[in-house]
Amino acid sequence: MVFKKRETKKVSAAEIIRKEPPSIISADLHIVGDLEGDGEIQVEGRVDGNIRCESLTVGETGQVEGKIVVNTLRVFGKITGPVRAHTVRIMENARMIGDVAHQKIEIRAGALVDGLYKHLKPEDFEKRGERFKDVTPPELPKKVVPHSGKSDDAQSKPATKQEEPAKALH
Repeated sequence: MVFKKRETKKVSAAEIIRKEPPSIISADLHIVGDLEGDGEIQVEGRVDGNIRCESLTVGETGQVEGKIVVNTLRVFGKITGPVRAHTVRIMENARMIGDVAHQKIEIRAGALVDGLYKHLKPEDFEKRGERFKDVTPPELPKKVVPHSGKSDDAQSKPATKQEEPAKALH
């Protein structure tokens, strides 16, 4: 019987994933400012600012007001603001108010969600640098502004008095 040498896969330093405990924002803490990190953040208190990290969990008492860009998001508490994440899980008692750009999403019965939800392609999340770009879901179309220049149609029509804008009746 002949034994072959088993080839081992070479792993680069970038591929090694360190499992470290999450950074926890406790329930009695209120942070005003942006948070950025490579690991996991767990919010039980309040954060008024943007958050960028690998994984974010907003606990039942947690509140975040700001833009969120993460790989994995779990929401048990309240988020107000736009979100860009690979995987989004919105749990039963969660309140999510804002637009969400995602690849995978789970919304459990009982969650309050208000915003536009846009599915993104897998290649949007392949490169780490691109995943952390400052990109939010596309905006709604802006109102069409009439062209002020004269066209052939405008010259062929007889001049009439200017139309007044419609008035709202309350």
